[in-house]
Amino acid sequence: MQFSDGSTWGDRDYAAEVHQLRRATRDKFQSLQKLYSESGEKALMDALEEPTGLPCFEQIKSQCQSQNGDSNCVRKGVQQMLVTAAQQQNLEAD
Repeated sequence: MQFSDGSTWGDRDYAAEVHQLRRATRDKFQSLQKLYSESGEKALMDALEEPTGLPCFEQIKSQCQSQNGDSNCVRKGVQQMLVTAAQQQNLEAD
């Protein structure tokens, strides 16, 4: 973690891994949102079948499986994760 004064705390390699995971997760959510807006619900649901290895994404998939494939659950989950990512990015920029 790097503070606004330039000082750091914690393991830099681990921090780099966390930032990479966050970027990959954000990119996946953005691509799903774009896929849905350009290609519709069927394309989104087909994309959900692909494993990602991204914990946040897999969590949404798991939560929505109990809703019998309701794409509304997924869309809401993706949108919420994008909002959370934007908030986190704003905190890191401050």
